[in-house]
Parts: sequence; structure tokens; C-alpha cells
Amino acid sequence: MESLAALYKNHIVTLQERTRDVLARFQMDALLIHSGELVNVFLDDHPYPFKVNPQFKAWVPVTQVPNCWLLVDGVNKPKLWFYLPVDYWHNVERCRPLSGPKR
Repeated sequence: MESLAALYKNHIVTLQERTRDVLARFQMDALLIHSGELVNVFLDDHPYPFKVNPQFKAWVPVTQVPNCWLLVDGVNKPKLWFYLPVDYWHNVERCRPLSGPKR
């Protein structure tokens, strides 16, 4: 059975191929995909539960962090901007890499 990291790598290769095809068809350079944002409840300091953008989730296994961005061009390694503010009140999920040294 393949490891999770190997399956994820194959998944990204497939998404890169599809992205290349779509970008060529529509004569675009890249896609910029947002993870989504928190929506505040009127007159309250608690937001509604966060729901990640499914197009973002297809690329990145992060489901609880708003305001992340992913730049994909179908050729180069996708670039992720991970939202991690220094904030006393709000906790942001921390992720560990799929491969490499474990912390």
C-alpha cells in the first residue's frame, strides 16, 4: 500500500496536469485560490464556523485556517501563503509537513 505522502504527490501531479490544460484553454497564466474567510455574526465577536473553499481543499489538506492563498500555474511547484497571525485572542491551526523532519 502506498504511503499517504506518495498518494498526495500523485494527486498534486494530476491537479497540475488539469490546471495546465485549463490555463492553456483560457489563455491564463495562473490560478490564485483563496481558502476562504471568517464571516462575523452581526453584533457578536464570534464568527460563524469556518468552511474552507473546496477548490483550495482539493490542493491543500488544510480545513481550519482562513485567509490562506495558493498560487498554481500548472508547471512550477504551487506556492502557499499560510495565514498565521500573531494574535492573543484567535488561535490558528498549525500544520506539520507531510514529509521531512517531524517536530
